[in-house]
Amino acid sequence: MVRYIHQWLMANEDSEHKLFRTLLDLTDAEPADVVVTLLRVAPLCDRAAMSMWKTILYSPRTADRVQLKLLDVLENWPEHSTCTSDGDKRGVFALAATVVMWKILQLPCVPHMVLVYFARLFVHLLFQVFFSTLDIPEEVDTFWKACQEQHGLATSPNSFAVQTLKSLLCQMHCEHVVVSMERKCGWDMLLCADTHQYAVGLLAREMSCISTPLCSRIARYLLCLLSTQEPRWDLPALAFLVETENMWSLTESLVKLLKDPDGEIVQTTVMLLSFIVMDKDLLIPSPFALQLAEALLPLFDHRKSQVRMLAILLFQKPMTVPAEKEEKALKTYVRQSLLSLFFHCHDEDQDVAEASWATLFCAAKFLKRRDLEELVKEKKLWMFSECLLQENRSRAAELLRQALPYLESPQEPLREAAIRFIGICGRSLRRQREQLRLVYKALEDMADDVSPAISRLALQTSYILRAVDRSRYSMFANLQDELRRATVVMWKILQLPCVPHMVLVYFARLFVHLLFQVFFSTLDIPEEVDTFWKACQEQHGLATSPNSFAVQTLKSLLCQMHCEHVVVSMERKCGWDMLLCADTHQYAVGLLASLIYLLVVSVLLISPTLGDMGIYMTDFDSKVQGQLNSFEVSQLA
Repeated sequence: MVRYIHQWLMANEDSEHKLFRTLLDLTDAEPADVVVTLLRVAPLCDRAAMSMWKTILYSPRTADRVQLKLLDVLENWPEHSTCTSDGDKRGVFALAATVVMWKILQLPCVPHMVLVYFARLFVHLLFQVFFSTLDIPEEVDTFWKACQEQHGLATSPNSFAVQTLKSLLCQMHCEHVVVSMERKCGWDMLLCADTHQYAVGLLAREMSCISTPLCSRIARYLLCLLSTQEPRWDLPALAFLVETENMWSLTESLVKLLKDPDGEIVQTTVMLLSFIVMDKDLLIPSPFALQLAEALLPLFDHRKSQVRMLAILLFQKPMTVPAEKEEKALKTYVRQSLLSLFFHCHDEDQDVAEASWATLFCAAKFLKRRDLEELVKEKKLWMFSECLLQENRSRAAELLRQALPYLESPQEPLREAAIRFIGICGRSLRRQREQLRLVYKALEDMADDVSPAISRLALQTSYILRAVDRSRYSMFANLQDELRRATVVMWKILQLPCVPHMVLVYFARLFVHLLFQVFFSTLDIPEEVDTFWKACQEQHGLATSPNSFAVQTLKSLLCQMHCEHVVVSMERKCGWDMLLCADTHQYAVGLLASLIYLLVVSVLLISPTLGDMGIYMTDFDSKVQGQLNSFEVSQLA
């Protein structure tokens, strides 16, 4: 029917109006079929075809759907593939739709729908310039030569797309942009692949000077487009978005999109924000910094590694905002980020892990936490958990709630880090029976974890926490009272040139209780012990803390037993430092045991209660386990 109407109009120039009603009825019923068929029948947009286009584009009944279908064709470079109801599967050149739009834009009164869909038309004309600059398929070139002959058009498809773009801008009363781009050779640069991106940026800047609302419409459409189209569309789109001034007017929309359930949209939005915020030397407004920080925090745990990495890196930007009234609120978000960043330093994706290290360092610096800053700088991550809790142990319950979801992470390293941190947290939850029950349940629920190592670690941690909780007010108090003075005596004796023979005879017992003292004084220092220790420091110039002093005494004991190589090897492997941190104490005991495994057997014979501290549960390496299993205990008796 469309073909018949076109042929009749070609033959009857003076009676065009007679078939317009039929055309409108047909278009109202099948708008897509009419648009595609008309582009096939008259791809060069002759006189009759132009009459048909004006009829269906000016009518309120059909204008909206016709304009949308024309845009569908125009955006599919080089050819729009579709099948009409008559079974015709021939493609339609995107350039044919551009010719129609160009002719429509020359009319004295442009159809309203063209202006309603300005942003979409502008973007796809811009893309058409880009694609036709990169490549012109042979069949498109043949079609274009026919267009040139009939309409006397520009010498190349990309020049024609630019010409159409200029006409569109003039219809939107942006003549100043057209003139300014001409004066700065912007249109010529748009036609060259090497300078295309710069020219798009120049166009964006010129448009932002004239009309922020138009720029906002274009930017919003581009943002949606980037989340749905192939990567080949990204370069020209981002060039426009990055160079658009007054971009902060889009802040609210962008932040809302960060919370979108569609992962693709979130990924594109984070990428866009990283271009705008990180790739330009911009001072972001404080309100935006707060919105951005709040929206980025949940993305640290996004399922897509690229989103995690970009969100974590982007989180550094709010911390560069000068101190203002929002700084207090911003510090709240930064404090909330510390634990997540700590966990993601263990991320299986190396890029995410490195981004987490860098952002964690920035966060510690922003919060003026020099202790944390030094640990991150020196990559002593195993001490981070204890240090994080030292500032305010009342936050243990809050940090615990933040850590629990990581037990369900699909990444084994994150689950392991969460278990170890929860173990540290649990030791700080004194008298908080409800919180401790929550910890025990969460850890014991991991007994069926897909990883045997994680399952074992969770159960071990639960066992240790229960043991420490039982002994906290009994054995702990007695041992502290007994050992706090005796250790100073033993340390001084071990400095003598000739150590009493009995000290070496009871080596195993002394070794065990020194380990006890390191463990307990790492967990907690009662006020009376702290007072006693300050007096010791003044008199003897001893180590800065009781647990460090107990380690120092342990080293002296090992040297007296001619185990200097153990002391040196532990130092080289940072074992002594790890022994001083509750989070890594168990691992450090295992490391020490693997270096002096024969002595460990003696220790276990002397003090079975050491199992409460986890030494029974240490995972010795296979070599050590084999030697321990074959060792005849009777020979030691």
